[in-house]
Amino acid sequence: MFLEDASVLWNTHVQSDYYRLGLRCHARYRHAIPGQFVSLHLPGQKSPLLRRPFSIHRLVETDGAVQGIEILYKVVGEFTQTLAGVGTDDVISLFGPLGNGFSIPVDVRRLYLAAGGVGVAPMMFLIRQLKKNNREITRCSLFLGGRTREEVIGESDFSALGVSVHVTTDDGSYGDQCLLTTPLEAAVQNDPPDLLIACGPKGMLACVAGIAERYQVKCQMSLETMMACGMGVCLGCAVAPSEIGSPYFHACIDGPVFDSQTIVL
Repeated sequence: MFLEDASVLWNTHVQSDYYRLGLRCHARYRHAIPGQFVSLHLPGQKSPLLRRPFSIHRLVETDGAVQGIEILYKVVGEFTQTLAGVGTDDVISLFGPLGNGFSIPVDVRRLYLAAGGVGVAPMMFLIRQLKKNNREITRCSLFLGGRTREEVIGESDFSALGVSVHVTTDDGSYGDQCLLTTPLEAAVQNDPPDLLIACGPKGMLACVAGIAERYQVKCQMSLETMMACGMGVCLGCAVAPSEIGSPYFHACIDGPVFDSQTIVL
């Protein structure tokens, strides 16, 4: 992990309250694993006091050399409101890469992804790395959900990478009007994947974990939670274990990616 002052490459508005932030960083981020996160702080800003965690959305590469990382974020509070105002060449304190990422066994051929809202962020990094490593994924489907059409992010980017995308919205303004777990469960029942990966709100993850358990499908999920220190010191990101009597996990060091059978949501 590295603590550095990273210069802003771009800070681009995508749609609605979503932005993509490019940061120039240490070349050793080439070893980052999809599902890992970084922790940001804006120099000179006294509030909020604590750092904020963000999934790595993708690596920024030039001729195969890693020059930086990109983060996908949504403006939801004081920190992200300020973050949306930074410009090219501004400096942000960057700490990472942190945590444990996804682990895709070599025998996985059918892969299902479930992402709600900004939970889509780590999925792009994962797909790009699988492509880069020439992994033989014969079927890859993304179940992408949002409250409205404006909340659906990255559909065309995933389609361009050969991913089959199934879109749902709560209000029916785009795709099917239902929760993403409805078509996901139907797909798992009819054509179960070798592995199911999910990232999104806690309620969605609990439902996905239930689907995986019912149909005996292996499932990894990335938790969206506050991870202030990123090193397991503040103990603010405790996660309950499924095994009674076992010590609590901490998302920042034991996760944020967990096997769905090992935790209680």
